[in-house]
Amino acid sequence: MTPPAAGSAPIEPLTERAANRLAPADRMEAMEAEIFGESAETLRMVQRFREWDPEDKEKQDATFKNWILEFDGDMDKAEELRNIVRAAWCPKKDAPYALEINLQTYVAGVKKRTHKPEAQTLNVQVVQMSAPMPAFPTRRIDK
Repeated sequence: MTPPAAGSAPIEPLTERAANRLAPADRMEAMEAEIFGESAETLRMVQRFREWDPEDKEKQDATFKNWILEFDGDMDKAEELRNIVRAAWCPKKDAPYALEINLQTYVAGVKKRTHKPEAQTLNVQVVQMSAPMPAFPTRRIDK
């Protein structure tokens, strides 16, 4: 599965009823896809830090109003974006650890999706050394 494209709808959470109909392996894969999608969405929000000016209050207000319009008046979604963008502007030592965990989760998901199992390679080196035949003394025996 691939993450949703930018601007597309986020992956819908797996309902308990739907999860119970899936085999355990499929259920695990669906949960992984949901978590990966949420991580990708959070990283998309972090990447919007350029829209936020941490020093200009007027630009912050204008940006926040634009986000409210972008989310069709959904204040919760606009506030979530604002909080994540504010955290993205923090120095690494002050930033919430959740951003680091989110990045690690996303990277793990990418690695899992791009990992191609290969045959295990066994490096064997064969060395052949030919030793000279030993020279044994010969005796002639007459009957």
